Amino acid sequence: MNRKTITFMVIFLALSHYCISQEERKLDGNAWLLYSESEKYIFFNGFKIGAARVWELLDDYKNFLNEDDEYQRKNPNTIAEIEGLGKVILLDLSINDPEQLIDGIDSFYEDYANKHIFIHHAFLIVQRRIRGTPEDKIKELIQEYRRLDSSQNLKN
Repeated sequence: MNRKTITFMVIFLALSHYCISQEERKLDGNAWLLYSESEKYIFFNGFKIGAARVWELLDDYKNFLNEDDEYQRKNPNTIAEIEGLGKVILLDLSINDPEQLIDGIDSFYEDYANKHIFIHHAFLIVQRRIRGTPEDKIKELIQEYRRLDSSQNLKN
């Protein structure tokens, strides 16, 4: 791997770690249900600010890669992949009603099987549900995050 790829991966992993950990506390449904309403609104705003910052970093990184012709020749799909990830982030930022999202996450965590899904994944699931993603796709996403997040919870 070259230096640009490693730099991007380090930044991305650092931001990802920050999103899923806070003071050794697992940010899953069990933590969410302990938050007060004001803490949930603070989390919502922090999530949006963090996602916007990641979008800015992706855009900067994309521009940086565009300047490197040799990298583009060796990795022709990288820019398209970054743009695709950016579109997902922008969609996730499109929910402007915190009350609707917070109520949706509260309902999502009422199902005991969802309590080990990380909060940032619950945000993505509920946002997609609000945007009208078909329920069969939502169920697939929930199953994937149950599997992924439960394995992560076991490691920690």
